[in-house]
Amino acid sequence: MKETLKPIHFVQFKRIKIQENLEKFLTEKFNLSANFKESQNLYGEVSTEESLEYQVDLDNIHVWLESHVVNSERRTALLLRSILADHDEDVLKSAYGEYGRLLGTSQPNGEPLSDKAQIYNFVSSILLDGMPCDKVNALIDSDDNKVTWHGQSDVHGKHLIEHGLEPKLFYTFREAFLDSLLRTMGDYTYTVDARGDMIVNEISIGA
Repeated sequence: MKETLKPIHFVQFKRIKIQENLEKFLTEKFNLSANFKESQNLYGEVSTEESLEYQVDLDNIHVWLESHVVNSERRTALLLRSILADHDEDVLKSAYGEYGRLLGTSQPNGEPLSDKAQIYNFVSSILLDGMPCDKVNALIDSDDNKVTWHGQSDVHGKHLIEHGLEPKLFYTFREAFLDSLLRTMGDYTYTVDARGDMIVNEISIGA
């Protein structure tokens, strides 16, 4: 039976596209076309530029989206391993920061994200942390100067471990990406502290 696409499916697809565009960005920046082709042979191809409704399997929307989440994570881990074979972590942090700035400057112009709920909702629409039904992230605290949320499980580390990398590297590079993105949009800073399966995320406002 054909399923009906809902708004959350389009939000999740947007997150997937941001992650897939990161793959393409890293591929071009580090001249890894052959590696990217290999990663797609192993873990499936990236989605097309068509709208979601024209490429998703309407008989099983959840499975289609979930497979694209997992495949992107695995392709990215493979690319990271290739890059780290020739470069140190700081080079990759810089690349993630550059991608964050590019994404930040591509956002529609408007008022700064001054409302705490608006900030959290915006970040939630960007970050790919498993499937929405996994309910990985939970807002913990917010005041005039910060927004804090916890990732209640690490859904990323296993893919890095699969490719011989330290799982905490994911959060090192995410911090570089999201901090740079937010700084292009206002007076915000982002930090993340990975404590095993508890991931503590914080955005400071006006820091």
